[in-house]
Amino acid sequence: MDHIFIINPSAGKGKQAETIAPMAQALAQRHGLSVACHRTTSAQHTTELVRQIASLGRPVRFYACGGDGTLHYVVQGAVGFENAEVTCIPAGTGNDFLRNFGADSAKFADPENLWDGDSMELDLIECNGRYGLSIACFGVDARIGRDVHQFSKYPFMSGIGGYVMSALYHGVRPIGRQWQLVVDGVITQGAFAVVSVCNGRYYGGGFNPMPMAQLDDGKLNAIVVEGIGTYRFLRLFPKYKEGRLEDIADYVTLYQPRVLELRSQQPNVTVCLDGESVESTMAVVRLAKEKLRFFAPKGANPNATVAVTQDAKAYS
Repeated sequence: MDHIFIINPSAGKGKQAETIAPMAQALAQRHGLSVACHRTTSAQHTTELVRQIASLGRPVRFYACGGDGTLHYVVQGAVGFENAEVTCIPAGTGNDFLRNFGADSAKFADPENLWDGDSMELDLIECNGRYGLSIACFGVDARIGRDVHQFSKYPFMSGIGGYVMSALYHGVRPIGRQWQLVVDGVITQGAFAVVSVCNGRYYGGGFNPMPMAQLDDGKLNAIVVEGIGTYRFLRLFPKYKEGRLEDIADYVTLYQPRVLELRSQQPNVTVCLDGESVESTMAVVRLAKEKLRFFAPKGANPNATVAVTQDAKAYS
């Protein structure tokens, strides 16, 4: 089996990425492994490189060395290849996906815990032809995620600080957007503040809007927040962040959709998938037919932080 380290040299402002290659070389020497390190130059390069290596047909384990964005683009290249497995070594400013593993998330920092780790199949979100592991969001939270890097570049604003500043910025601007929402064929026209479709539980530097979501249960969970004013948004924002759904029940609707669509004329919908944003006039989200072959430290549970806070009757 080949062990391929995909290193994003700009992740985490380049500080942690420099340590990856020596760790990989030491791993090869200790265990006699076939190891290679590749530095990427762009998101497209990351996906194309992974796809090219996976297409050779050899059993391969990919180590996405960066943040959630690096993992996202490694996943795009690995999906569909039965010989390919993926993991993540956190070296970015944001590593929300690994929060799903709870206390074991710290073990991902050392490839010694990964090279012979457990393999598992995880569900994937499919959104406009792209794949996501954690959350596809649309609305004010997507716009916050889109602009967070503008604030993270300032001192003391990395991670959650940049996200909170972006949230405050967008919180004083118009919140709702007029969209057509279609959930499993049922159409609703109106103003919406947030539409988040969750496979995992975390995004935005630790926000956990759907604490009952599981990464391998074959279901997606969606939370739809109606169009609300600035004052109410700022008041409800901390409760949304903590997944206190019972405290915001008057303003949200929960779904377990097979297919969810958003349609807009003007302005476009900001589509944020695992923190990576694009603009579109519509979004189509469904549970992907494909699974991701993921590997993790022995005994690590991707649903370690699941909280059962809602029963089935809460869903529309």
